[in-house]
Amino acid sequence: GGMGGEGGGGECAGPNPQGCFDAGDCESHQVCDLQGDECIATACECTDGAWICTADCGGGRCVEPLACDGPNPGGEDVPGCVADADCAEGNVCNGADCAPVPCDCVDGEWLCSNACGGQCLPPGACPGPNPGSDAPCFGDGECGAGQQCDLDACGQAPCLCLDGQWLCPDVCVGECVAAVECAGPNPAGCVNNTGCGADEVCDLGGAACIPSSCDCADGDWVCDADCGGGRCVPAPQCEASPVGCAFDIDCAPDEICVQDGACRPSSCECGAEGWICVEDCGGGGICERPNGACAGGNPAGCRNPTDCGAGEACVVDDEVCLSSGCDCDAESGQWICLADCGGGTCTPE
Repeated sequence: GGMGGEGGGGECAGPNPQGCFDAGDCESHQVCDLQGDECIATACECTDGAWICTADCGGGRCVEPLACDGPNPGGEDVPGCVADADCAEGNVCNGADCAPVPCDCVDGEWLCSNACGGQCLPPGACPGPNPGSDAPCFGDGECGAGQQCDLDACGQAPCLCLDGQWLCPDVCVGECVAAVECAGPNPAGCVNNTGCGADEVCDLGGAACIPSSCDCADGDWVCDADCGGGRCVPAPQCEASPVGCAFDIDCAPDEICVQDGACRPSSCECGAEGWICVEDCGGGGICERPNGACAGGNPAGCRNPTDCGAGEACVVDDEVCLSSGCDCDAESGQWICLADCGGGTCTPE
């Protein structure tokens, strides 16, 4: 101020109490607040060791500036541009996307200009991501596994970037969404035993009308309008087959076909009511174990890997007692084994 100098008669204590007129009278990070309730003199002068101030309230107080709420509503991170010169080297000003010019914070309030700048982008680039869909679809076949095409959600097809402008086709495409699963198992019936368990057969003679196939669509089962499906029922259990043999190959490996002239069928199948056999006498023999032959394979355990098949190892388990060797007794037809536990078990490696 005009009276800011110091007079004679000694120094005055403390800093000059005069107020500020503008931000230039304050430190660089402060502003001059002229609206305070306190009366601050416009100018003060040190006289005889005392501060002599003007009798007015024209001065202000240097204070920290008021902060503005929220982020800068203008293009602070990506400043808007008006001309290519406003952009970094290699970029141009694309006016297709309005990017507001950054605003100024004054006394806690954002002051924004009405200027709408462009966005600095590489030459020919379009602003922002593609406004169209990344994965449009016209049918379920265009979606991935476990998805279906939702055509009710009309979306924009992918757009084409041409000379910095997005060109979008006037077509509505669907969106691939998670497929809606149908409740419960497939209600389709069985056909030719397909779909039945190992101990089941397909009964096509039931009175109920069962569709031959069904597909899941939008959470609902859509079935064929036919009655071509059957019901899986337990497979019938039959006693030993009454079929006879004609050759040794019709018997077990340790048996032979002995012809006795009896009338036995050549083949039989187990049906719901029992055995169903062909009406012939083609099985005129009976399978028997020849005198001196021992039933089954040699019960001896293995002693080394060479006793096992490919990809198997001979493992000796102390808790399982297996003979190391067995021979077939020709007179009795029985296996005679060593009374030891030197045999092992062939186990996959």
